[in-house]
Amino acid sequence: MALAAVCGLSVFIGVAGPLGSFTHDIFFLLDNAYRVVLGQVPGGDFSSAWGPIMYLIDATGLMLSGLRPAGLGYANALFGALLAIWAFLIVRSRGSSVSACAVGIYTVLLIAAPFPIGNNPVDFGYAMLYNRYGYALFGIVMMECAAHALAARAGVRHGTGGAISTGIAVGLLAFLKISYAMVAIPFVAVLAICAGAGAGDLRRRFLGLCGGFITLTVIVMCYLRFDVIDMLRDLATAATARRVSLEPLRPVGILDLVQGVIIFIFAGSLFSGEPAVDRASRFRWILFALLTVGAGYLLFISNQQVETFPLNGYAAIVLAATPLATGKAMKWPGFSSNFPRMLLVGLCVLPFCIRNVMSLASAALEWPKLQRVDVSLASPERGADLVFGTARGSMKTGIMGVEYVEALNDGLALLRRHSGPRDGVLTFDEFNPFNYLLDRPSPRGGFAATAYNYVFCDAAHPTAERFYGNASYVMVRKYTREGQDSVEKGNILGLMRIYGSALRSHFTVVEETDHWVLWHRVEAFGEGTTR
Repeated sequence: MALAAVCGLSVFIGVAGPLGSFTHDIFFLLDNAYRVVLGQVPGGDFSSAWGPIMYLIDATGLMLSGLRPAGLGYANALFGALLAIWAFLIVRSRGSSVSACAVGIYTVLLIAAPFPIGNNPVDFGYAMLYNRYGYALFGIVMMECAAHALAARAGVRHGTGGAISTGIAVGLLAFLKISYAMVAIPFVAVLAICAGAGAGDLRRRFLGLCGGFITLTVIVMCYLRFDVIDMLRDLATAATARRVSLEPLRPVGILDLVQGVIIFIFAGSLFSGEPAVDRASRFRWILFALLTVGAGYLLFISNQQVETFPLNGYAAIVLAATPLATGKAMKWPGFSSNFPRMLLVGLCVLPFCIRNVMSLASAALEWPKLQRVDVSLASPERGADLVFGTARGSMKTGIMGVEYVEALNDGLALLRRHSGPRDGVLTFDEFNPFNYLLDRPSPRGGFAATAYNYVFCDAAHPTAERFYGNASYVMVRKYTREGQDSVEKGNILGLMRIYGSALRSHFTVVEETDHWVLWHRVEAFGEGTTR
């Protein structure tokens, strides 16, 4: 019932509005999914630091919605339900129906809520949506590894089905966002080795993990046309760029810190009250807690999120459902036997669920009001579902609110004046909205997201020939407000420094407006062009 309600809300909402912070990030999803719908492949046709999984998910939603933006909500409903059922089955195979249902609800809320993780739940937006899918898949990996450790403790022979499931999940993480797989692989390896299973069980688990991972990899590589070179080159470029901006030491929120502490305290309490022979198995739960908090922090510093550790919720449900926690061993002096579990779930699960439910409910309540907006895109077919919030005062910026709509409408009019309906365009801006909004074929080339010192940098970047691809037109964004949009200005300056000479050599200015400069190609790239 809860699964149907959440998915139904996601379909009803479509695209939540009004879009707030990170407004322009919605075109990361729409533009790249649109490219995939048109038959383009990440890596071969455009540079991407992300794998194809997120684009394929949203491309499915676009096809279900007739290429309308509401397809993002349809995709989240469909794939959120599938991941929730997957998580339910993993837990139900070894745990209670209550914990399995809790995990399923937690997972679908994680996927469907229409706001960036760590932000205000009513500040609607779809920035970094792939992180929600990454955490959900990582949660599935965590829970299956915990189930394997529990089975090994009880002396139960664990089949290879769970290992295959985890191998597939890790493969999906690798082709969603590689950083998740880089954290998940040692997580799985350490827990497998320390689970206390026999050599035969460990060998079967290794074969199952490899079988699931390799099967998924072969399927995805078939889609990618086995273009390993471009894929690895894009990942290496992004790794070099990310080292420039990575912050290895970042402050965490109070609630996140408290959650980590209570997870450790709860896991440590599993040492008390049982025969000493079981202490080695209880130590594995300490290791599980340590790996969970460590993985959460590594993902936190590699993602562009403010706070919130979603993996803590999965760990809390797993720990609260262990036999040691539900038996006589789990008692704290002066408290009822259920108090530790209630505290763990109350701190690690409920706040996250409440925020996600609040976001979905608020978006549903806002939906009738969205029919009475004054600011809209000059693209009624595709832009009608997109409603932009109003930014005032110091919050005024060229990437959200009225100013962003004005810039997009200015660009749409500029392209209509000087190009035809089959002329695609490349943009010098973080995201490209124009091909999708104008229903034009996307040219090959460009980035999935043009983020300087995140996916490219001065030391590592595609050649000019690969970057410009077969684009006939290039739109260069102008950010003129003093003291604002420093990140976006940095992206433009980085692009101009790396690709500006090729732009001036092979393109000519057609027209300049308040927000854009339109360039048209006049000369093809030669074989030796590198800049």
